[in-house]
Amino acid sequence: MTMDKRPMNPVGPDIMQEIAHLPLEELEALKIQTLTDIGQIDASISQAQGERIRTGVYAESDWWRRVHSARKIKGITIQAIQTRISQLKREHRERQRISFDAVIRERQELRQAFEHQFLLMAKVLLDEATFTDIADVARERASKEGRPNEIHS
Repeated sequence: MTMDKRPMNPVGPDIMQEIAHLPLEELEALKIQTLTDIGQIDASISQAQGERIRTGVYAESDWWRRVHSARKIKGITIQAIQTRISQLKREHRERQRISFDAVIRERQELRQAFEHQFLLMAKVLLDEATFTDIADVARERASKEGRPNEIHS
């Protein structure tokens, strides 16, 4: 049986190092290409098996060895690609979480600074009785809402 003698273009250790430095978009494209390559290799294997059944002639052992080696290497490559994609997505989610947490902290700090400045200005601008009345009502409402008492007269 005569099969295509072209090399199966196996991907080796060089691509494994390259994968570590590719951006997500390129990894996704490489994943698609590698899956396509695997499909073509599998189709070649199926075709050779069909030829053997139809004609009784086996594929050349060198070709058979190369095609199975290429299939194995592509399988390892797709695993490495998927692992790297998962790692990049996990890192992206972590960066988003950290960024979100920083925004929340900043907003809390701004709110606390505003509340502090508001209280200071209320003490300065309001007479003591009015300020105390407002503080008492606010303290009562806050305790009913189950919030800690943050207003001190």
